[in-house]
Amino acid sequence: MDYIPPELREGIGEITMAQEHHLPDLIPYASFPGEFHVHSNYSDGSSSIEELVQQALKLNYKFIGICDHSQSAKYAHGLSEETIREKNKLIDELQKKYPQIKILKGIEIDILGDGSLDTKDKILAELDIVVAAIHTAFTHRPEERILKAMDNPYVKIIAHPTGKLYGSREAYEIDLERVFKKASERNIAFGNKWQQQSHGFK
Repeated sequence: MDYIPPELREGIGEITMAQEHHLPDLIPYASFPGEFHVHSNYSDGSSSIEELVQQALKLNYKFIGICDHSQSAKYAHGLSEETIREKNKLIDELQKKYPQIKILKGIEIDILGDGSLDTKDKILAELDIVVAAIHTAFTHRPEERILKAMDNPYVKIIAHPTGKLYGSREAYEIDLERVFKKASERNIAFGNKWQQQSHGFK
């Protein structure tokens, strides 16, 4: 059988595909111009922002987005509005030190129970990227909360829109076609943070 890369080990038929030599081709890391959603040790990441930038340069990235958790994510050392501004100043300093890569200021912001966001718009306006996600009360109207969050003019990415955590949490009920339709109208993307520890990101 063919070798199964870790990214394909999900227990959904990949062993049979490997035996029959039908595994899909993965997009090589060299094809990526950068990462929009990376966590630093400002919240729950394991590397400093400068370490992340240095690793991104090794991967020949053109940009890297530092999107730590916002203040509601106490379990992940979420950033207060004051700390967000402190982090932004550090990124400005690092940008001068590493002009060969664009360091994007971002946040992974909590979508609250009523669909609002946990950080004021005046702070979001100072950022390059706002990634919105549901992190609590997964069974409480997730679809409506995501749709409302997409009304915020600063939201550019919705993270883990189904809430699924492979191996530990199943997806919640959500009409993805309805969500994707609104995202298309608002020019909003979908994604998740990079957690490949071997590449130095979390």
